[in-house]
Amino acid sequence: MDRIIDLELTRGEEPEIWTQKTPRIQAAQSANGRTQGPGLATPSVPGKPDGARRRPPVSQWKNILAHPLAGPLLQRLLLADATGPLGFPTAAGLLAADASIRDWPPESTVLHLAHPNGLLPAGTWHTWQRFVFTRRIVQPFKQIFREIHLPVGEETTGRTATSARFAGHDVFSARALAILGRRGWIHHPDEGLYRAFRNDDRCAWLAIDHDRGQKLISLQHIHFTRFGRNAAHVAPGDVPPRVFSETLRDIDLIVSVAHAGGAAPGPGQSTVAIRADLIRKTCRMLEITNVEIDGRHARVTGRLGNYRVHLGSGVAHRDPGIMIPLRTDPQHERGRLFLPFADDDPQGIDVLSRVLLLAHDHTLRDPVLARTLHQGG
Repeated sequence: MDRIIDLELTRGEEPEIWTQKTPRIQAAQSANGRTQGPGLATPSVPGKPDGARRRPPVSQWKNILAHPLAGPLLQRLLLADATGPLGFPTAAGLLAADASIRDWPPESTVLHLAHPNGLLPAGTWHTWQRFVFTRRIVQPFKQIFREIHLPVGEETTGRTATSARFAGHDVFSARALAILGRRGWIHHPDEGLYRAFRNDDRCAWLAIDHDRGQKLISLQHIHFTRFGRNAAHVAPGDVPPRVFSETLRDIDLIVSVAHAGGAAPGPGQSTVAIRADLIRKTCRMLEITNVEIDGRHARVTGRLGNYRVHLGSGVAHRDPGIMIPLRTDPQHERGRLFLPFADDDPQGIDVLSRVLLLAHDHTLRDPVLARTLHQGG
């Protein structure tokens, strides 16, 4: 499936997919002698100082839905308004979590792509996750199953203007900067890295230390300002939840995949929670009843023994503590295991496949592993 931009969920602006097209859309439009399809561009607001684009009216969402290439992508994304999530767009209306079809709201209604931070107050996040999973909807990117980060401790009190959650981690500079660059971060030699969320009038800043040498950088604090030069700092607790979450999600990503020196910290709690939800829903769909989630582990009661699989690393142990030498191929499993999003998460696929493998330990075909488990490790 085409790799597409994460729309407003990551950029802080309105649907990037309409202006930063997938290769398939670009090829089709070039073949037709067009540079822009109907309903694919989101116009700027004339005279708006920060350059933010206005939110498209309801009719423009309908135009996008009717587009032969962009429409099928939009149908798999949840729309919301100021009151909360509404449904998945269809020609007949908005498909709600109870499978009913709602009428499209009035033309003046401001619609946007739902973010998990907006689903939490409504108490419907898990309801929509269950809906997507049971209907086997593969979203173009992580929307409903997106990791979120919330302010904690002093970040919520206003007593600190920064977040030091990832301070002190060393990362490989080339890899980290490449990842952040693809997610809209800009490297400023004197001030570190920053990312603009124009629609929210906020900028996120990551202070870095280059003293570790050319290949490494050391992460320092994160702080937020309003958009523009010499803007005042904003306390983490006063930052729009989506902006805070997307900022820390980016930094969590580079700490996980570009970490240098010593053991990598592994995925954060939000990633672990998403994997736990995927395991629960997969087991429910496959009618597997011998798997339970216990903190950062999936516990499996097999016929040949009891096991625990770490949701971060995928390391598996058989009780009382014997490591099991499991080998799985995430690329092979990618087409066999249903995931409700198109993003590649090879480690998540690996964890899920290990849990399912041990849940059916009596059917193992690997003679070495089967013999190991039959012998009690």
